[in-house]
Formats: sequence, structure tokens, C-alpha cells
Amino acid sequence: MAMENTAPVLVCDTVLRDIYRSSAALSLTGEDITSVYRALDESGYYALECWSDQVMDYWRLKEENNPWSDPWEMLAQMKQAFPETRLQMFLRTRALLAGENMTDEALDAYILQAIESGIDIFRVYDAENDRERLVRVMRTIKKYGAAIEAAFCYRKKTGTNDTTERIVRDLTEAGADILSVMDLNRELTKTSVTRLIEDIRKWTRIPLNLRVRHADGAGEEILMKAVEAGVDIVDTSLSLFADRFSQPVTESFITRMQGVERDPGLDSSQLRKASEGLLKAAA
Repeated sequence: MAMENTAPVLVCDTVLRDIYRSSAALSLTGEDITSVYRALDESGYYALECWSDQVMDYWRLKEENNPWSDPWEMLAQMKQAFPETRLQMFLRTRALLAGENMTDEALDAYILQAIESGIDIFRVYDAENDRERLVRVMRTIKKYGAAIEAAFCYRKKTGTNDTTERIVRDLTEAGADILSVMDLNRELTKTSVTRLIEDIRKWTRIPLNLRVRHADGAGEEILMKAVEAGVDIVDTSLSLFADRFSQPVTESFITRMQGVERDPGLDSSQLRKASEGLLKAAA
């Protein structure tokens, strides 16, 4: 039986990170980005995933139309522009701890800089579900008081109950505030996602997030089944940048959820303003 969860589902939009994986990034200016901040902040999102090593590298290396001499300045400005919305960072342990060479002091400094510049939530991710790497980064984040969304990569070959249970319990015991299931290869089905959420609820009571690729267009159907099963937070991306390598389309998902139980209540008019602004920037 699916978990009884009647609270509005929360939405994390990844558009402010997805834009850097598109051809639009080649001509992107600082003004293009800042012009959509207000509409995004007033849309009613739970969080916006807006920061990563990729975003930092883009602005650090960009020579033209770059108003920020230091990428951290951009993040600090973004924080001021989003009083109503949490800012989230996608933190790859293998990029951060490249070659195991980052000292504890350097890791501390990096995490503290991100928090002081405006990050509220860290989605900590390791492609191999390496517990040691995940816990090392999580421990540092916890020390400075930011929220931890601990991610594990779902794969059919490691999707057995005993393996999944171990990962879920390990991340919960390590101090995760939120657990994120990342189906980056789009292996979940409408049936298996329900079963997975029901199982996870036996092993942890912390909030649960789901990220699925849009892939063959079935990603949205997976999200709808996950909402029925009781997932707390879902990832979407505004239509301009939602594709098979990103998340299901925000506008489509919100339209389907309007007026039904667990409606997230996002402001469609503000979403439209943000989409139009990004479309103009990408033109």
C-alpha cells in the first residue's frame, strides 16, 4: 500500500543549472540570468538548484559580458534576489575530492564559502554511491549547519532490496536531512517507483526527493506515480531546458497537478514570465 501523504508535493527546479548544459550558454550574459530572478522567486518553488562546479567554471572562465570577477559574488547576489526560495547546490564528490587530494582544511573552506555566499541545501552526489566520499562531505556540511540532501544513484543492477536498504540506512545515519533518489539512466518504471518508495519508507522517515530523466517522455508519468506513492519533493525543469538529459517539464507537471490532491500550488503566471525571459535570453 502506498504511503498516505496528503501534503502538497514540493518542487525543486533545476533550470538555473540546466541552462549551462545547453547551446544557449554560449551567448549567455549576466543580465540574461538576473532578469528572470524575480519571476522564479515568486513562482512558489521549494528550491532552485542553481549552483555546481560547472556553473562556477562557466563564470570563472567567461571573459565577455561577465559582471562578476569572482563566481562567489554571483552566488551572493543571487541569494539576495531569492528571499522566498532556497538555493541548492549540486555537489559531486568526485569533482570536489579529485584524486583524494583535497585536504580537510580545503574542504572546510570550500563548503563554508558556499554557505556564506548563499547555499541553503547541498545535494551531495557520488556516481558510485561511495559511502566514504559521501560521508566525508556530509560531515563537513553538517558542521556548518546547512541542509544535506544525500543522493544515491538508482540502478537495476544494484536495485535489490538489501543493497538499497543499506544505502538508505547509511545515508540517514550519516545525518542526511533529505534523501534523493537519482534515476539518471531512467530505469525506474511506474510500477517499480511505487515499490521503491514504499520500501524506502520502511527504512527512513526523512523527506524523500526523486529525480528522473525526461528521456523517452515517460519521466513525467514516473513523477506522477511517485507523488501518489508519497514522495515529498520532485525535480523538474522549465520547458526551454527540459529534455532527455534533464528533468520532466515544470509547466506540464504543474498543469497536471492543478486542483488535485497534493497540488504544489505554483504560480503559473510567474512560471510563464520566467520561461519567456529565458527564451529571450536563448534567442
